[in-house]
Amino acid sequence: MSTRNVSLRRAVPVTLGLLVGALVLAAAASEGRATPKYAGVPALLPGAALAAAADTFKEPLVVRSDPRTGILDARILVDTATLPVPTSTGIQNWNLRSYQFLGANTNPNPSPPAFPGPTYRMRLGDLVRINLINGLPANSYPNTACQPYPAVSTLSPPADTFQGCFHGPNFTNIHYHGTHVTPDSTSTTIGDDVLLVVAPGDSLQYSFRIPQNQSPGTHWYHPHKHGSVALQVTNGMSGAFIVEGGGLDSLTAAEGFREHLIAFQEIDPNVNLIDNSVGRVRLVNGQANPTIVMRPGEVQRWRFVNENVSKTATFALIFAGSSAPSLYDIARDGVSYAPANYNTVPDLNLIMAPGNRLDVFVQAPMTTGTSVLSVQQVETGQPSRKRGTSDLTRGAVQATAAATPLLTVQVSGTPSNDQLPQAIPSTPFDIDLPTQPGSWPVIVFTDDTVTVAGSTAKTQLNPARFYLGTLQNPAQQFNDTIVYIPTDSAGTQMPMVLGQTQTWKIENHSQLGINHPFHIHINPFQVDSVYAPSATDSYAPLYAQLNAAAAAGHPIWLDVLPLPQGIVNTQGVVVTPGYVYITQRYEDFGSCTDCGPPTGEFVMHCHILGHEERGMMQVIEIVPAGGGSATAPRSRPQGHAGH
Repeated sequence: MSTRNVSLRRAVPVTLGLLVGALVLAAAASEGRATPKYAGVPALLPGAALAAAADTFKEPLVVRSDPRTGILDARILVDTATLPVPTSTGIQNWNLRSYQFLGANTNPNPSPPAFPGPTYRMRLGDLVRINLINGLPANSYPNTACQPYPAVSTLSPPADTFQGCFHGPNFTNIHYHGTHVTPDSTSTTIGDDVLLVVAPGDSLQYSFRIPQNQSPGTHWYHPHKHGSVALQVTNGMSGAFIVEGGGLDSLTAAEGFREHLIAFQEIDPNVNLIDNSVGRVRLVNGQANPTIVMRPGEVQRWRFVNENVSKTATFALIFAGSSAPSLYDIARDGVSYAPANYNTVPDLNLIMAPGNRLDVFVQAPMTTGTSVLSVQQVETGQPSRKRGTSDLTRGAVQATAAATPLLTVQVSGTPSNDQLPQAIPSTPFDIDLPTQPGSWPVIVFTDDTVTVAGSTAKTQLNPARFYLGTLQNPAQQFNDTIVYIPTDSAGTQMPMVLGQTQTWKIENHSQLGINHPFHIHINPFQVDSVYAPSATDSYAPLYAQLNAAAAAGHPIWLDVLPLPQGIVNTQGVVVTPGYVYITQRYEDFGSCTDCGPPTGEFVMHCHILGHEERGMMQVIEIVPAGGGSATAPRSRPQGHAGH
């Protein structure tokens, strides 16, 4: 098992479809709604169309699957580009790695490079064909050598050692975050295989089908080449990946609700990705505080995507102003809530970690006026003094920075007749997988402190090191030649077998008090329970919501879960870890005969991507039932140097 280069000559021979670009909906000639062309995309009434025309809020380019062929066909170029970036001092031109949509394979129709990348929209059962072309120049840093971060380390041995470091900044690939598609690559299918690497000058033809047991909802895509993913995502290389076909889409269309994709990104041109860079700016859809116009009483559906990389990108959504709309959450991480979890009382505790998605109904008040939706940065686990001191007194760790405006809502025009739905449809994920009895794997997230010479006190390493291990070996770092096999508390291996269900206990032993966001590819998981011992954990409202849903028999499904902080004493020692229990079933693709293998290798990691780059990730594998083993010889050459 390893990463490998992909040649320009490599292609997957499947029938090509036509690209359907962004769909622009005109106002109906009367108050009667026109028949939507796509499920989940309502035709607009005249009043709503006028409000939409007044928006300064712009959506990213939308690329759809062809309704005649069921194929989404796209060519994407990755290259450097000088792009205008709104900053606090005005528009600045930054040189960024970026996505450029070149049209379909059979219909070249290039658009300018931009961030975010295109929004892909397809339906259950559709075939996705994305040709990724790497036009980046040859790397100034080789792919087998660490880049300096954040400065020359004073540690001996150095904190960063290959592979747990930034390296190969111009190698790339795509991770389809939230998708239940094949993790492997065969002669006919190349799916969510993040161990494939596209070198500068090469290309890769992704080709995979969306199975019927995929969760319809708001997902996203971004690079996932270990060593360069944090840099590329912070340059703006990410976009929404929306799978249509669920009950929420039917409800949205039937009610004629307008829909918005709200992707917020922290854009930073700095190559070394130092936290709290002065150059970093927060934007929504590449804009600074655009305006959405809503009619009084109007209901819309908003899809939030937190396309960010750092621990400073933990956000609470806050509306302020005399005419603030109300938010009602209906889905997380692309999985619709069970009807019992939908609440017609506005939710004031909408918190998102890096990588999370959140779908909400938004209802404007009947009074006209403006209000601002901001993200309140929630920084948890920060030392009370600057790094490098020997004092890690934790005190009040719920420090928050100033709120950053995302967008403005202007309520004006003729009142709407919209009614907030009193119920949402059921979902295939409205189930309660039984927690598996007996032993379960224990996954350990931890990071480093160091003892000060001549003292019992500890201080944060500069830079810190990050691990994802077992109870027996918590200080494990990513190595692409090794498949991580989950083990229980006694050290017994518990392979991930196709068709089986496993309950995992994931413990947070962060000595720095960080809510490391746990993310696993390919299968979402249900949250059984959260134990958060710290009284100052900023995620407490989210944990309460997750625990209440599970206790009522309707657990919430996620693919990114920020782990609760533990209790850390004044010497920097974790005396009580926070932990979560999750349950997941390793599903096949139902009756789909051309979806590729449901078995194969993928990864789990911390979604603070700088932590993943620097070791907090492991390769895992779903193995066939009744045969095969995660310890069997790899069918492809091993070694990270094989890029």
